[in-house]
Order: sequence, then structure tokens, then C-alpha cells
Amino acid sequence: MIKSEIQILNGLAHENLIKIFEYYDEPDKIYLVIEYVEDGEFFDLFKSRLLSEEEIRYIFVQLFSAIKYLHDRKIVHRDLKPENILMPSKKGLRIKVSDFGLSKLLNIDYSTMQTKCGTVAYAAPEVLETSKKRSYNKAVDMWSAGVILYACLCGHHPFVGDRLSDIIEKIQAGKYSMDSQRWDRVSSQAKELVRSLLTKETHMRMTVEQALDHPFIKYGGYIPSSLYNKPQEFKQSDEKSNEDLFFSCVSQFSTCDNRSFITASETIRSYLSTENEVSSLSEGSLGSF
Repeated sequence: MIKSEIQILNGLAHENLIKIFEYYDEPDKIYLVIEYVEDGEFFDLFKSRLLSEEEIRYIFVQLFSAIKYLHDRKIVHRDLKPENILMPSKKGLRIKVSDFGLSKLLNIDYSTMQTKCGTVAYAAPEVLETSKKRSYNKAVDMWSAGVILYACLCGHHPFVGDRLSDIIEKIQAGKYSMDSQRWDRVSSQAKELVRSLLTKETHMRMTVEQALDHPFIKYGGYIPSSLYNKPQEFKQSDEKSNEDLFFSCVSQFSTCDNRSFITASETIRSYLSTENEVSSLSEGSLGSF
């Protein structure tokens, strides 16, 4: 099953998705040879400073475009987070979505999934549901995008707590706040988009088509000139302390299958940075599609 899903992912071609070139198959592991992105994770940029709304809008146009491409092909990513958004160049703010280890191909009728997987911090309430009748669908990607958007706009996550159980409880309740002073400098259009994405009821949650058509994504947000000078660096504050605590207690559920996805880029990225270099490998050393 995993190999067939890798073959599907290998057929994807979108400028905001990491390209999978080859795979190496062992009895208990599958090694992926993926496109090398030089400037690293969006997570690093996210931690270093607050982004302007125009920068955020540009990034999310790309992110939603990538999600739509996947959803149109009945693929759900299931682990969207800043660490899985890579940047070929921080100067241009171009992004590429990576890490399809938890991606799922849906049946033709968009049937729901039941496996609990992904990263707790960005997981939708329905993914964390403990009931045996738990099920979810492609809407989980939109919730994850909402968490990322919230954090980009104000510099901290919507769901924080002293313990992991506290965070999970808040996510399941859909309980978050926009009361901090940082939200005073966020446009009403951006706030409305966050609310539409962080909607607990999946049937009411914004779809990717609706997100791409949202005024903030199409035109940007209006911020009164008196509030426009947004600080560009994180300040040491209670919110920052919560951020540090948040990252220290966030954990991951196990992957969805007993065969591990291992990204091979750390081992071979200094040698394989372009598709031509990959194709020059000898036949038989890596499985190709």
C-alpha cells in the first residue's frame, strides 16, 4: 500500500510541492530521494520575526494552491506545519510543501480516515477524538493551515498549555483567543480567515477553494495607518514564554503504518540537488517509477 502511495506522490507536479525523485526499498524501510531545498524550513523564518500581512498573504496563496492541487487529486497531507514548509529562498518567500510521510489517498467517494496521526499542535479536533467512531477527511489540512496562519499573524500558537493534555483539550474544544495586543495590529480580513479555518465543525470549516477566494488572500487586509508599524522582532514576554513551553511539550503520534518513511535528504543532499544528478545514478541502486 505504501509503495503505491509513493508512486502516486511521485506523479505530482506543482511548483509549491517538493518533488520526489526516487525511492530505495528495504524490508522494513522506504528511503525517499527528494528535491533539495537550500534555505531550509519556513519554521526558522517564523521563529525569527513577525511577518507583514502582505508577506503572509503571499505565502498562503502558495500554500492554499498546493493544498488545492493535492485535494483535487484526493490526497490529504495530514501533517501540515511550519517545519514541513520549505523555502528555496527566504528573500523571495517562495515555499514548497514537504514530508508526505503521512499523506493519504482518499477513495473516489472521499471516504473518511480513522488513523490518529500527525503533529498534535496542528492536528484538527476530529483527529484527536478518542472515540472509536472517530473519522475525518480533507478538512484536517485546512485546520492545520489555520493554526499556521494564526501563529504567523500574532507570533504565538492558538493552543498553549502547561501540559500536553491541556493543549489537546483546548484543540478539541476549539478554544482559542484573539485578545492579545498583537491582534490589535491584525486586519479584520485576516482575523475572519483564521476564524473560518479554525472552525471545529468540519462541515462549516472553510474549504481550500473558499480560502483562495477569500478577500484577504485575493486582495490583502486593511490595517489603519495608526496601527501599521508592526514590530518585526519577537519580544521577551509572557507570550514568548508560552511559545517556548508549547514547543517543549508538543509530541507526535506514531505514523500510520508499520513501515517507516525515512527522508534520505540528510544523507545524500550534498550529492543530489537536481533531477539530472539523481537520474545519473546507476540503474538498480534506487527504485524508480
